[in-house]
This record gives sequence, structure tokens and C-alpha cells, in this order.
Amino acid sequence: MPDLGGGLAPAGGPQVLAVLQRLYATGNGKAETAGRQALIAMGLIDGRLPRDPKNQIVAYKPDDAAHYDPAQDFAGRSRPWHS
Repeated sequence: MPDLGGGLAPAGGPQVLAVLQRLYATGNGKAETAGRQALIAMGLIDGRLPRDPKNQIVAYKPDDAAHYDPAQDFAGRSRPWHS
């Protein structure tokens, strides 16, 4: 299960990110344009993640007043193969 504990980056970490950045650096085809846009979006999301002084992602802590009721059978009703 992926998480954002290390930030938002492509699978494979910084090395794969560097390869993808070079791969999509030039060209105006659909693949190059989409690749650049995806990498830019990932960078924007990663830049918004809260970090501590050691640059580690700060874990989400809900407000003390937050209450998350279980979904009960909501998901089951939305799947027609469950009765």
C-alpha cells in the first residue's frame, strides 16, 4: 500500500524521477507533454505536504473533535455484486 511518508515521487525514488525528467524534458508530443505535466503535478503536491525540520513528512493528526463514523454498509450497497 503506497503512502506519502517519503513525499510524493514516482515508484523507484529519486533515480527514477531523474530518468523521467530527462525522458520528458524535450519534445511536444502527447506523451512528452503528459509526462511533464504529471511530474509537475507531483512536484506541486509534494511541495504542499507538511514537513518537520528534518524534511520528513508530518503524519496526519485529526482534530480532537473529529469523529469518523464507520461507513457501515455504504460500500457494500454501492457494489451490485454484493447482496
